Amino acid sequence: MRQPTPIEERWSWWLAALAGEEVEFHEAEPQCGYFKRRKFRWALWPKQSAPWIPARCWMEPGETDIETGELLSPETYCMEIDGKRVNPWTNWTRIARHPITEEEYRYLTAMSPLTARKIPAKA
Repeated sequence: MRQPTPIEERWSWWLAALAGEEVEFHEAEPQCGYFKRRKFRWALWPKQSAPWIPARCWMEPGETDIETGELLSPETYCMEIDGKRVNPWTNWTRIARHPITEEEYRYLTAMSPLTARKIPAKA
């Protein structure tokens, strides 16, 4: 019987990376957590001055049987980079080296021009 992945297990890689532990990452294994990456590729912008943008990866739970708790549909990884949904399998290696706290993620999200709220014009 397949059970849903426990929350502690989902976030353990990210917590270990934040704690400074050496963690391995593989292209075929995205991990849940908050991350940052540079907005532009290094060839288009000097690396030191390219702005950081927020990224997050999470696992959407599958449908579960109410009586047994067994998974009826698979859990799926989801990812957002700078507020846009992207494929976690093709973007994981771009964010994996830069884990950040949830507070820094919220700060970068608030500072992003793509996700900032528009101030209404005065009448």
